[in-house]
Amino acid sequence: MEKKGKERVYEELEKFVSTRLRPFVHSYKFIENNLLTVEDRLAYMEKAWEENERQSEKQYSFPQLTNHEICHEMFWNAFRGRSKMYIQIPNLTLEENLFSDNWKREREYRRKDSENEEVITFSCTLLTLQMLDYDAMIFRAMTDQDDDGDDEYRDATIKYYRPYLFDYVLELNQEKYKKLQEIQKWKYRMSTESSVRDEPYIWMTCTFNSDHHSDMSLIDFEGYVVQSASSIEKIKADLSIIEDDGSSLSVRKDVLANYNLQNPCIRDDEFCKKLQYRLDSLSSIYVYRIGNGNCVYAENKTKDKCFFYDIGFNYRHRPKKLSTKSAYNYSSAMKKIFANTPSFFILSHWDMDHIAGSFAATKSFLDKKWFVPDCADACVSAQRLAKYLDLKGNLYRVERSKGRMIGKIYIENNIIYKLYMGEKVACDTSRPNCEGIVIKYEDMNTTLLMMGDVNYASFNKAVNNYNKTLGNNVPEPLFADTLIDYLIVPHHGSEHTDYNLITENKPIIKGAKAIICCTDNKEANRPNYFHKEKLKKRFNVFTTESDAKKIDYIKIQL
Repeated sequence: MEKKGKERVYEELEKFVSTRLRPFVHSYKFIENNLLTVEDRLAYMEKAWEENERQSEKQYSFPQLTNHEICHEMFWNAFRGRSKMYIQIPNLTLEENLFSDNWKREREYRRKDSENEEVITFSCTLLTLQMLDYDAMIFRAMTDQDDDGDDEYRDATIKYYRPYLFDYVLELNQEKYKKLQEIQKWKYRMSTESSVRDEPYIWMTCTFNSDHHSDMSLIDFEGYVVQSASSIEKIKADLSIIEDDGSSLSVRKDVLANYNLQNPCIRDDEFCKKLQYRLDSLSSIYVYRIGNGNCVYAENKTKDKCFFYDIGFNYRHRPKKLSTKSAYNYSSAMKKIFANTPSFFILSHWDMDHIAGSFAATKSFLDKKWFVPDCADACVSAQRLAKYLDLKGNLYRVERSKGRMIGKIYIENNIIYKLYMGEKVACDTSRPNCEGIVIKYEDMNTTLLMMGDVNYASFNKAVNNYNKTLGNNVPEPLFADTLIDYLIVPHHGSEHTDYNLITENKPIIKGAKAIICCTDNKEANRPNYFHKEKLKKRFNVFTTESDAKKIDYIKIQL
């Protein structure tokens, strides 16, 4: 009799553990060197399992492993080279020189004590073939039904699984930055697919075991792993890019297929309609102290229609800072964040410093509806989260095609939510930063503007595009012309926000408070001095790092 529901899930998991995680027939190398695609490896799993089942007694039997245990074993295998590993690195061939004077203070960096040289950090996603196969198996199960049309199997899989995080923060000095650029250019020249060249990321084969691949190493890096299958851990680790056997292109194709979302983006009006009954008048806003990351919690009086606007954390700080009792340990803030009871989520965009907290949050957070911009160009860790939410029916995406007002949502008592989509502008090279969701909340007495990483120029472009559609109706004001009582400052007070648009040399419209979500680190230029000074012309300016040390958040009482 064919197993159903939870029993079928357990069998599939035992199949994965015995044939892929701890293969009992052939070595890891045989499976992953000879079976280049997900389809081939999943077919191998079935065949190896059937051979084992035909025996009178199973050769191997494994106790039921939790998702947490399987994830950590996959992490362990990655560190020990027991599964082929790839890194999704930002496409540096599309970047101007980030060590130029114009950019040198924009990215977070540290100074090495021994060499006193500038180091730029990049967020990268790591993926082993075991992880790819595990996710493929899970996602197929989430779309499957039992033969009789029952959803028991699907529901049991959803209950079992949760998205995990396995990323790498890459630290590059100028020499290695240039070398990596050259390697990527060489890789493009070797590629037969011209479309790869315009993608925001490039896949490259890598390993933590550089001693075993010293003759194949193209470049060695310092950095640290950020991993989470429940709690978030940071582990210092050196990593090497090794010669590619061509499999990275196969992995790229499998990634595109495996993490492709099932449901399309919805129309602006439908997006707002689904949000409308979930929204209420706001009583309090909590802006959490989590370093250079965004996490804002909006609360109504009865606390039954609360939501998060982003749920990030301080992603790019080295483990040594987290292991001490310094200002970089945000564990107490994260506990308070996870103690909240949101009804839904709104994401400004999919950068890890705006979403990474979700990988460590209670799983109930993933049972809520998430309202988000499109994530087609997001990293795989973000796409894994999006795919899971999408298959659960909890993801509503809106197009990022053009800066605009997504819509106005009217609540009783003259309360209006205005949702904007930013548009790409020159002051920020990151398209996801510019093309994010901005929330403008207005009631009889207060205007609140929450901007994510959407810079002032991108916001103004969205307003201008909207105003062009109005004819003779009253236009929406640009940033400098808007009475804003409370501002959640964009992009952690970054330099590249076109901050001159805060005032535009116009009469100053005073507001009450501007809050910058940042580490207050002058070396990292967060916030940028001139950006902060420009804000001071209109607001009392606060930073989460300096002004929320005792209670881990800055509260806005509306």
